[in-house]
Amino acid sequence: MKQITEFIANDEFHYIDDLIHSLEIDEQLSIHSILDRETLKYLTENIDKLKINDSVKEHILWSFYSEMEWTDELLVTLIEVYSVDRYIAVESIIVNAIKSDVIQNSQIDKIIKSFENKEIPKQLYLRTIRMKLKDEQILSQTELKTLLDFRGYELIEKALDKELITGKGIELIENPKPGEKDRKWKERLYRKSKSNIKQEF
Repeated sequence: MKQITEFIANDEFHYIDDLIHSLEIDEQLSIHSILDRETLKYLTENIDKLKINDSVKEHILWSFYSEMEWTDELLVTLIEVYSVDRYIAVESIIVNAIKSDVIQNSQIDKIIKSFENKEIPKQLYLRTIRMKLKDEQILSQTELKTLLDFRGYELIEKALDKELITGKGIELIENPKPGEKDRKWKERLYRKSKSNIKQEF
């Protein structure tokens, strides 16, 4: 830690690379956990000048950016970092921000245009459904079918609990066949959907 700080003071990237490379790979991958915020900030801002292992870079980026408050400024920074190199760590931070509902509607277009990860459109769709359920809006057949395709079972269960799936939408929730993928979840939803139909009568 002290040595890295000294090398940083003199912008000695070569020595930082050598020092990190001298560690065992498991130590390299965990080095972010012993660095202070200022050191992490420096390494993050100069990540493309360093020749350390890409996985180590990913851990450093994740450690630094994931602890920051979600803002427009952070999103712009993440987009800039991602435009240079398609870091998985940056994609993961975006996905987590969507899942935790901290992103704003005004940020959605930027996210869609800037990131390639296929998980992001999926999580944006699930976010849309979460907003609909929060507002007590009935889900359409198409929305339910997409939820099933995306394996959004928890959201389907919430919709059933709130009685926001009706009519032909209920018919899409079928009893799974033996050995079918996600069988336990599908059986649970099927039982709940049948219970909802009985309540309607």
